[in-house]
Amino acid sequence: MNPRRWLILLLILCACGDEGARRIADAGGPGGGPAISAFTATPAQLPAGGGATHLDWTVAGSTATLGIDQGVGDVTGMTSIDVAVTSTTTFTL
Repeated sequence: MNPRRWLILLLILCACGDEGARRIADAGGPGGGPAISAFTATPAQLPAGGGATHLDWTVAGSTATLGIDQGVGDVTGMTSIDVAVTSTTTFTL
């Protein structure tokens, strides 16, 4: 698989995976806590060398601080953010 496809694949992965996110959302979150029902990256493909991508997420039941790793930081109260990507990156919400 070419590096560009790996980059896109890694960008759209949620920390718990698609199926895991659905199970957590259906259960109201682990221990009644927040539930991530969506975590996506747009555009679906970036050119070699990277570029800008738009991260969107939906979280229910969160009263705590939310953050995204890889230097993005605190995203409490937000539902999206634009980030610059220069290499294969996995973001965790």
